[in-house]
Amino acid sequence: MTLGLTFSLDRAMMFPAKFAGALPPPPPDVEVIDTPSGLAWFVPAESDIPAPVIFLFHGNGEHIANRLPDARAYQSRGLSVALVEYPGYGGTAGSPSQASISRTAEEAYDAITARSDVDATRVLVHGFSIGGGVGAQLADARKVHALILESTFRSMVAMYRSMRLPGFLCRDPFRTDRVLESYEGHVLLIHGRRDDIVPIEHSRRLHEIVPQATLLELDNGHNDGPSDPVAYWAAIDSVINSIDAATAGLSSEAVQPRSGDGPR
Repeated sequence: MTLGLTFSLDRAMMFPAKFAGALPPPPPDVEVIDTPSGLAWFVPAESDIPAPVIFLFHGNGEHIANRLPDARAYQSRGLSVALVEYPGYGGTAGSPSQASISRTAEEAYDAITARSDVDATRVLVHGFSIGGGVGAQLADARKVHALILESTFRSMVAMYRSMRLPGFLCRDPFRTDRVLESYEGHVLLIHGRRDDIVPIEHSRRLHEIVPQATLLELDNGHNDGPSDPVAYWAAIDSVINSIDAATAGLSSEAVQPRSGDGPR
């Protein structure tokens, strides 16, 4: 096998965009944000004042429409939501890679945080699986006040090595571990103990890097979670409340918990 073919298979394994399918039309209340290298869906908060915004990053076998239920759950909590599509996914132009996805995420961040209906002092990121790696890269390039990393690896290099593949094959390393070494915002790690795609040891190792982070371990696999939606959304609500409290100059204990159950 030639080195070029090996690298091609590497990208096909990491980014199986064709399995995600075509992106459907957005719902009527969702705005399409075009960027120079991609697109995002913007779900506005139902608010008369600038609202915090959360950027959602999906797994490698999905497209942004698959994360609309999560977007609605965040919208019910008073947040605007940005669903950033990866190049080459859902019928979009381009090819997915760490560089191209990160560029699209940064362009979407710049466009959305400049909006008058968005509070750029309260920006959160929630990434699932490879989306956690994408979110961490965004936090390394732009101001992000909280990171929610769900079923996320510490790096793709580590994932390759766990599959007994040489690390040099990995052209898209997504070094979440290195980002967290210097990241100063809030961190919530969520992982299923029965995850056989990204083993929970990855989140446990990330927790060692940021011991002040919260690690929520649930009893589910990679794609069948969360096993405890109440605990899942309670942990997320705690992060949202802590951002609200920091902005208001209050302690998180002084903020009343948000209400609302997530759909997952």
